Amino acid sequence: MPAVVAWEVARECNLACRFSKADAGGTGRSKRSNKKELTTDEACTFVDELSTFHPLLILTGGEPLLRKDIDIVIEHAATSGVRAALATNGTLVNEKRAKRLRDAGLTTASISIDGADAQSHDSLRGVRGAYRGALNGARALKEAGITFQINTTVTNANVTSLPRIYDVVRESGASAWHVFALVPTGRGRVTDLVSRSDYYETLKWLDERDRNGALPIRPTCAPQYRLKERRKGCLAGLSYVFVTSSGTVQPCGYFPVPVGDVRRTSFSEIWETSPILASLREPSAYTGACKTCWYSDTCRGCRARAHAVSGDYLGDDPYCGGVST
Repeated sequence: MPAVVAWEVARECNLACRFSKADAGGTGRSKRSNKKELTTDEACTFVDELSTFHPLLILTGGEPLLRKDIDIVIEHAATSGVRAALATNGTLVNEKRAKRLRDAGLTTASISIDGADAQSHDSLRGVRGAYRGALNGARALKEAGITFQINTTVTNANVTSLPRIYDVVRESGASAWHVFALVPTGRGRVTDLVSRSDYYETLKWLDERDRNGALPIRPTCAPQYRLKERRKGCLAGLSYVFVTSSGTVQPCGYFPVPVGDVRRTSFSEIWETSPILASLREPSAYTGACKTCWYSDTCRGCRARAHAVSGDYLGDDPYCGGVST
């Protein structure tokens, strides 16, 4: 069973990020989106099933704090023995909200920072004040005793600002920095991707920063990171899976290929019997350069990025170097 389950508890978001996969761009909750979401009872039943194997449950979105029963879901997870982590943009977190989350049982969260200052971050997030709101939210979480990490999505709009963002992350008191290589789904476009040379230069720079020990850095959706160490690369369908707000199961959040529906089929059955998930676990099924690469059994390429760029999730990650046997 997967070690990590990410659940999109709310599809909508109060921001309008340029590369978002979510139904973003407004503070209200649309009736259309709200009706599709798992109900509180369905949500608790889903958590109960997860409690049989105790994964890390990432409550994400959209913006999960737009869901009115989020405290109930967090509390139910805590009492069921499921460790829950909240992935938020931080703008809806103040001192009072952070304490409520802590009292519900939340111990871990992430906040997204994509710019080194208000102008750059707000431009990428589509709402003025988002940068200040994110940092205020981080401060409120810290004061409430909730450990948080900072997430940053790297695009060609902010790749040169990473050293300055790194300084912002360190000053925030974050426990770690998770740096996501963009997967062009939703609002994200292939033209938002950094070049291959910039990608590998970025991985090299992140490796150097991480090894100096000042702040743990975890590149994500970047399976080529420390390739020769044969670290685990793409985990989609292997030890990680994503569930949409309406209960559809996908290999990951950036990989919009349905493999089942928890409203119709048990989660464990979907995980164990899906042909698509099975193909992702078998590198010999891959095509192109990834099929003959020395590192295909560990790196695996980013299957979501392969799907987004070529339509073939078993094809080449555009960042793969194609190391041939």
